[in-house]
Amino acid sequence: MMAKYIWINPVAIKMYGEKVHEVEDRLIENGYEIVSCDSQMDYVRNQYIEYGMTVNETILDCRCPETITLLKNNNLLDGYKVPDIEPILVRTSRVLYENHVKNEDDLLIITTPCSQLRDFAEERLKGNKGIKFLTWKEFIENEGMKSLGKIDASPIPLGFFKNSFDKVLELSEEKRILSDFKLLKEN
Repeated sequence: MMAKYIWINPVAIKMYGEKVHEVEDRLIENGYEIVSCDSQMDYVRNQYIEYGMTVNETILDCRCPETITLLKNNNLLDGYKVPDIEPILVRTSRVLYENHVKNEDDLLIITTPCSQLRDFAEERLKGNKGIKFLTWKEFIENEGMKSLGKIDASPIPLGFFKNSFDKVLELSEEKRILSDFKLLKEN
């Protein structure tokens, strides 16, 4: 018998706030088992710390694939290390997959906050049968559900490396990232 599992991204949970139980009840009615695992934030942070001990160059945060693509497309990656460390969402997906997908008919749906993380995660786990990535918007539309709002905060908030490294430059928004990286390159 096919099992349907779903992991609700924390960004979506924040969007619903106190009404998240309404969404969870609807998903259970639709035959989903809502799954979770221990936070993978420390695992990913430790990957960066360990990597940082092996290099002397500046390390870029790869948790947002779109940022790395932006810098690459603007020829701003020279002089920086881009580690092959998976975003928290991808690491979480791997753990959930190992814990829940046991039969070839099982399905694990991972909801993502954006299409860039969806596409990145799909590419990273493309050999795994029984896992599907959808933005939360795609998922609720497929299920005939309505969104109760929208969140304006970044799905990858600043502050992740605050106490992990001696020097941390935190940037957000495309214009600021590009302008600050161009200034760094000039100096």
